[in-house]
Amino acid sequence: MDFDWASINSARRVYTSVLVYICRWHVLHAWRQHLDTNLFKELWDLLQKLVYADTEEKYNRVWAEILALSSEKRPSSVMDYLSVTWMGVKPMWATYFRSDRNVYELSDTNMLTEAWHHMLKSYFNDGKRNRRLDHLIHTLVVDVMKHFKAGHQRQLAGIEGPNLEEQERALLVKRAAEVPSSAIELVSRENGVFHVCSQSDSSVRYLVCLHMGLCTCKGWPLLHYCRHIHAIRTHFPDVCAAFTFPPLLLSTTRLEISTLPSESPEPSESPVE
Repeated sequence: MDFDWASINSARRVYTSVLVYICRWHVLHAWRQHLDTNLFKELWDLLQKLVYADTEEKYNRVWAEILALSSEKRPSSVMDYLSVTWMGVKPMWATYFRSDRNVYELSDTNMLTEAWHHMLKSYFNDGKRNRRLDHLIHTLVVDVMKHFKAGHQRQLAGIEGPNLEEQERALLVKRAAEVPSSAIELVSRENGVFHVCSQSDSSVRYLVCLHMGLCTCKGWPLLHYCRHIHAIRTHFPDVCAAFTFPPLLLSTTRLEISTLPSESPEPSESPVE
């Protein structure tokens, strides 16, 4: 969302358990309004790293670098602005609070919502403003539902190409081929426990448990599956034979067209222009 308390409070009032994240583009855009990025380029580079730091350790390290800058390189007005406006709501914008999300939860911008809003106004409402509420409801229930049902049918037919989950699955299968058998250590055959060395940092080892279907790598939450598990299936098929691996581990969350009503409900009366 944008950093707009009216919208944020409205969302929290309706969806009481929702986690509200602020669009990272809008965060940096707001910060740029208080900073001459050409004059304070070093500070601006660090602020961008601060927003995108994916662990608390990285975040604290970047923040320490910012505090270590001389007063000439970090204006007090900017630091006061960050302290008063943003530091109290850090979980809403700092990347390291956005961990353990699956592939459908990765969006860090509300621009997709803005694009849809533009489509609703320009296409479904014919570019006309101040539509009556009953007309809007009619449009959403009838025209928009047909639009999304048709899009879902195209997705199922393969016309729109693979969905996000299928794209990520194909990518991890490709990357799994880069993991050699020498990087995998069998710890327990009965429970399917392995240690897998990271391909980017040989000092890091991930724990994989096939019995629980888990891996400790950062990529596992995306699909509840990862390239390390797939590499184990490639190099240790005899061990893996005792365990099950669904083709798409998040497939139960996918909406099948049969679950949608065959006909969109019509209002008792057509809305009046």
